[in-house]
Amino acid sequence: MKDQALWNRVDAFEFTADSVGNDLSERVRVRTGWTEDQALQAIREYRRFLYLYGLTKTAKRSVGASLDQVWQAHRSDPAGYDADCQTLFGRTLPYVDRFTGQDQERTRKAYRAEFGARAPAQYWPDPNAKLVRIAAVGLALAGLVLTLVSGSIWPVVLGIVVSVGVLVSPISGDNTGMGDHSVTGWDDGGFDGGGGD
Repeated sequence: MKDQALWNRVDAFEFTADSVGNDLSERVRVRTGWTEDQALQAIREYRRFLYLYGLTKTAKRSVGASLDQVWQAHRSDPAGYDADCQTLFGRTLPYVDRFTGQDQERTRKAYRAEFGARAPAQYWPDPNAKLVRIAAVGLALAGLVLTLVSGSIWPVVLGIVVSVGVLVSPISGDNTGMGDHSVTGWDDGGFDGGGGD
């Protein structure tokens, strides 16, 4: 871990309650309709996001829709969000709502390097997953066209088998295999040691 002290602070941190006394878990549950367990699990991943974001000043850290809901809930109390960020990082982490596939890939790579596991797909978007699904549909359609042209059923059967194989393979975004690249010593270019400005 690049900054164990920062992670320890983020992991143990008690987020500021809003002006009516709702803690972050309650704000997430109200915002999303999630159960307490779902909210707490998402907040656990949000802590990881904050840590990754706090490590760098220049690289964007991307989140999926679920973590964005937690981030929005945290930011729903601007004074509390600012105070929490100042306490943890010495600066406020600006909200970013647009990410590129490269941002997503860097974030997933940094997650793997820092936490020793693949980022859970339900919280961390895989920019390659959509392309894999499109390719699988294309293979199935190609098999259908070849079946119509050749009069044989085998091209469509082969197209479907290959498509299913592509969809369930480790590179399809399910975070179980080779979808991410080397993660030893991620080169982020923006890592600043986790300190303030």
